[in-house]
Amino acid sequence: MDDDLGDLDDIMGDDYAHGYDDAEGDPNIKPKPSTPPTEDVHHRSESTLGVIFPAQKQFLTDLEVQAMPLLMATPGNPNAFAEFSTAKGGQSVKVPGDPKTETSVQFKNLMPGMPYSFRLIATNPAGRTVGKQSKPILTTPAQPAAPVFLHSRGSSIFIRFPENSRGGKQIVNKLTIGVAKAGPPDPFDPANKPGAMSDSSANAATLKQARIQRLAPGTLYVFRLTVENASGKAVGAISAPMLTCPAPPSRLREDPKARTSSSIKLRFARHGQHLTHLTVQYALLQGGAKMTFDQLMKKGGKNKPIPNPQTIQEFAVDGLEGNKKYVFRLACKNKSGVSIGTVLGPIQTVEHAPDMLDKSGWMTIMPKMDGKKTLGRRLSSRSKEKGKKYWFVIDGRLLEWYDKIDGEEVGFLHLSKLKRITYVPDADGQARQFSLILKSGEKTTLECSSTDPNLSTHDYTMSWMSSIQKALSGMQKTNEEFKKQKETEAGKNKGRRASIQAAADDELDDDDDDAAQVMPDDFGGDEEGEDGGVGGDFDEDGFGDDDDTFGADEGGGFGGFSDDEEGADDGGFGGAGDDFRQAEDEDEADAETFGDFENFAEDDGAFGDGSEDEGGDDDDFGGDGF
Repeated sequence: MDDDLGDLDDIMGDDYAHGYDDAEGDPNIKPKPSTPPTEDVHHRSESTLGVIFPAQKQFLTDLEVQAMPLLMATPGNPNAFAEFSTAKGGQSVKVPGDPKTETSVQFKNLMPGMPYSFRLIATNPAGRTVGKQSKPILTTPAQPAAPVFLHSRGSSIFIRFPENSRGGKQIVNKLTIGVAKAGPPDPFDPANKPGAMSDSSANAATLKQARIQRLAPGTLYVFRLTVENASGKAVGAISAPMLTCPAPPSRLREDPKARTSSSIKLRFARHGQHLTHLTVQYALLQGGAKMTFDQLMKKGGKNKPIPNPQTIQEFAVDGLEGNKKYVFRLACKNKSGVSIGTVLGPIQTVEHAPDMLDKSGWMTIMPKMDGKKTLGRRLSSRSKEKGKKYWFVIDGRLLEWYDKIDGEEVGFLHLSKLKRITYVPDADGQARQFSLILKSGEKTTLECSSTDPNLSTHDYTMSWMSSIQKALSGMQKTNEEFKKQKETEAGKNKGRRASIQAAADDELDDDDDDAAQVMPDDFGGDEEGEDGGVGGDFDEDGFGDDDDTFGADEGGGFGGFSDDEEGADDGGFGGAGDDFRQAEDEDEADAETFGDFENFAEDDGAFGDGSEDEGGDDDDFGGDGF
């Protein structure tokens, strides 16, 4: 039967009898929901993320991908896109090209360390379909700021920095603080052995400061931060150099050879440590009660800056008072802080004793003792005896003494009146007292004390005995010459030397009330030793070896004096009765004796001009007397 309506092909068009191919989707049916996008790790950074998804293969007119920062949504809301808006950081990117075939897209200008969720939105003529949201995809954290200096100690530095959570809008799971010594072009090169400390606690992102310990004092360090999350890490900029406080200054030591009445030289190790100041603090030791160094400083202590604080290794403190005890310490400073050293002292300055005329120095006139004196009594009572200290000067053949160096004359002694010099050694064989016995029988005991570390009290005592004797022979020796002689002799080979022998109690009597070692005749005799010093050979420890006795034949006793001090040959300095001499060997019988002061008598030709004696005895032994 014919088609009354005509040819259907002409009516229906080309699609008639062929139907619609829905393999690419039906435009009359809304798009199917897409699967969640996943990350394309090749585009991961602190501000970019890439996502991929399968080709849609359905009829689409538009394909859009949305990103929502999860930390900007209400916490606990399972559907973060319910709050999607650009105001909260949401982004929407239209897929370029054919929406049916494109499989990736990139997002830029994202927030660092932020977890994002993504979804696809497909559109065709039938409508719009929202795909499933992805799992969180995280950007890497932002580069942290360089730390800044807060303060430091000798072995630690405190640093501060902005917290790395960015106000709760960045995920950081680990914070690492790197430390390295400043100086190399790349301090954090492994070859420079940098260090690090890390924190992976829940508070890592909110830390704002840290203390880095176990550092070297006075050393420059640099720091940098590294933050990490599941997506990666970000390394911060290197800080400016930061300096630890200096270590306590090195231990002070004195140079005793340089000690004077007004100066003490201090030695110490080189400090370095980027010091800007090095100061010696010193104070006079005073007060009966115990006081701290700081208390002493408040009572007149002084601070003296030391030049070249990083390299200097010695410094002389001048302007001190003579015969005073001082305490010292160092204080150092760099731009990070101050450090105080340990205390040195007390150190006693040398008593001020300028060289004047032929010989000068301080000695004490000891009080006279009455009654029988045994050696034991003398040695035990010496610490209790209190004498009067005077400034003594030898001027030609006059021994004068004054109440002070530039003071009034207190008295004088004409040395031509001297009969002999005697002394009693201490228990250790050292001399510190000697006696002047006059031809009149009167005796005065003088006590010496040296505050010079380079001249022992024993040597100081011997120098005075030598100088008094030499005053009669016209040969004088200053303290400085005596010290130089000792230094010269110290470098020579030591031979056998005379030593001091203790006196027996039965050798001490009332007439000679200072049982004494008589000076040997070659001690300061007319002939000087090869050093130009005092006759005889001395070492720094006193008179020689214990095997050499300061006497003649064995069993000869202490000798050198007798009951009759006025006798013509009474065992004084020389003569047949003098058993004392400087012995080169115990059985040597012909050693030269010291000589007898009585031989000088008052003969004008014996010593000087007799015209000085016109005033009689008062002129020979004047002033307040001994």
